[in-house]
Amino acid sequence: MVLRASSKRLILLLFVLHLPVLSAAPLRPANVFASNWYEAAKSDKQVVWYTSLNVADNEKITAAFSKKYPGVEMNVNRQSANSILQKILTERRAGKDIADVVLVGAEYLDLLQKQGIFQKYNSNEWKAEKGDFWTATYMSVHSIAFNKNLLAADAAPRRYQDLLQERWRDKLAVNLGNPTWIYSMLDFFGKDKGSEFLKKLAALNPRAYRGTTLLMQSVIAGDAEVGVALNHDGVIAFINKKAPVALSSIQDPLYVDMHGIGILGNAQHSNAARLLVDFIVSKEGQTILAELDKTTVRDDVPVKYQFDRKNFRIVGPEARARVEEYDKMMVELFTK
Repeated sequence: MVLRASSKRLILLLFVLHLPVLSAAPLRPANVFASNWYEAAKSDKQVVWYTSLNVADNEKITAAFSKKYPGVEMNVNRQSANSILQKILTERRAGKDIADVVLVGAEYLDLLQKQGIFQKYNSNEWKAEKGDFWTATYMSVHSIAFNKNLLAADAAPRRYQDLLQERWRDKLAVNLGNPTWIYSMLDFFGKDKGSEFLKKLAALNPRAYRGTTLLMQSVIAGDAEVGVALNHDGVIAFINKKAPVALSSIQDPLYVDMHGIGILGNAQHSNAARLLVDFIVSKEGQTILAELDKTTVRDDVPVKYQFDRKNFRIVGPEARARVEEYDKMMVELFTK
């Protein structure tokens, strides 16, 4: 049985890409040096943070920030990245940015940047991405997971080509919520061979789910033995809950999605916003993210799950700009 995916993400992305560019208020000049953000942030009293991080992760980050910077309250609005995108654009059209800072996947940051949402800020703690509109915070590695009660580690697919073995017919599950995985396969195999690979994979009748939770529940239940197009941190969350799943040791290049943080152009608490960005990308903040099983951008922070970073291939802005195309391909290939 193959589950049909919702098209909400695709519709929303198409809607955003056809919006006129929304103007931001003039950037507020930095009137203090970065080392003094805390003193200036005290007058802001709070910082409003929109984030797609889960509730437990937000609680730990908020507790650490509040302990380090008493007198600056963190007001967290946790929603899906799609919901955050829509909320920020709606609030900007209404003439007021409620959020000061946003942390979501890079493809959403790109869309917001195109609409003139962000102000420039380059933290002293870590260099911002090109243009200085947002700063990378952590990475999600495209991964393969398997039910370790049904498969030994050496029997799980370790190369992308392994996924086409006949033994996986009706035993695979694909995450429709990670469309940049389509790009990774096209990049790895090449456009023509990659397209052929995807068609052959679809012919094995994999189950299709939109989102990590539903897919991992299927793998845990044994409805599928192997899950693909997953991000490693989502799988690790189930490993930490003692679910009978594991990550396959992929021998091919590892494709990586970036997540980042940016300050809105009309931020009501701009000094506190800068303070929060500095905290998140600092070694201290990155250590907290590493403790939450994130693969941090800083290589001076030890992480629990080690990957060979020389094997990373970052999903860049050109690929991210085609995310709605890849989303459509996902749906057409893996739903019937």
